Amino acid sequence: MEIITLKWKLQKDYGHWYISLLENLNRRNRMSCMNGVIYYSHSYRPEDGKIVDYFGELINKQNLILSLDPPSKSFSRAKLTRHLNNCDGMIAILNTRVNGVSPYILFEVQTCIKAKKPLLVFIEDSLDDTIIPVRILQKRFSRNSFFHQIREHQHIIRHFCDYLGN
Repeated sequence: MEIITLKWKLQKDYGHWYISLLENLNRRNRMSCMNGVIYYSHSYRPEDGKIVDYFGELINKQNLILSLDPPSKSFSRAKLTRHLNNCDGMIAILNTRVNGVSPYILFEVQTCIKAKKPLLVFIEDSLDDTIIPVRILQKRFSRNSFFHQIREHQHIIRHFCDYLGN
């Protein structure tokens, strides 16, 4: 639990839902109804904040605890593998950038696949269909109308929870 709390403190400035999630985490501890700890791979760019907040809220509503990794300029497979080993699975958000997608998020997804952990990837609809192997659980979203797809996104997150056994 200390790792998650520490990461919360590092991440609290990146969006309002992180703080509310910490409050819910404490409530869940009292109720002893925690489900799974999920590595949440997402962009830290300000222009992606609404998308990150949206998916974070949907995930939180499914009683999944998000484990966050602070932004970094380097790739450390050992650090990421340790982090993944302490999680039940990963949910990643792949969105469009001027120069493609985040190489770090792709690295995290590839590491999760190699670790054979459950994985759900939300992919922006402007990205190529082949960016993630078809065998990986994935769902498309539109940057301009993602909130209209809420039922589809809730359904796929519930499906992911079922796969985790929660």
